[in-house]
Amino acid sequence: MAAVALNRDKYRKIVLEHYLEKGFENDEDLLFYVKEFLGFEYPTETFCSHHDSPAKVLCDTYFEKYSFILFWANRTGGKTQMVSLLNHLDATFKGPIEICNAGAAREQADKGYKYFIDSFKDPLLKPLLAKDPIQHRTNLK
Repeated sequence: MAAVALNRDKYRKIVLEHYLEKGFENDEDLLFYVKEFLGFEYPTETFCSHHDSPAKVLCDTYFEKYSFILFWANRTGGKTQMVSLLNHLDATFKGPIEICNAGAAREQADKGYKYFIDSFKDPLLKPLLAKDPIQHRTNLK
């Protein structure tokens, strides 16, 4: 079993290096990264007519399919978390960029920043942080 874990770690590193060098080719690549490295799996099916699936919203936003996107979901619907993951994706794969994250209330902004920092908890992603993050300024390598 230890050999299987070592091989998995080796291939995860290769995949991450590929994404860091080449980016994502399509929605499937992006959703794989989000699941494998960030630990989130977004539904690809819609549950309400005239709505988009969370996975489509994530991908369309990341790939800048539209010049303006409005997230509208129920309270606790994952909007703050998704924006934080998009901040991670933009900072990691589209940098160098500057991101300003605001919330309707300080508590929401703090929660969004916590989600952003937590997105680097994978041992392969931690080295991407240039130094210990602080809310005022978080730098990536």
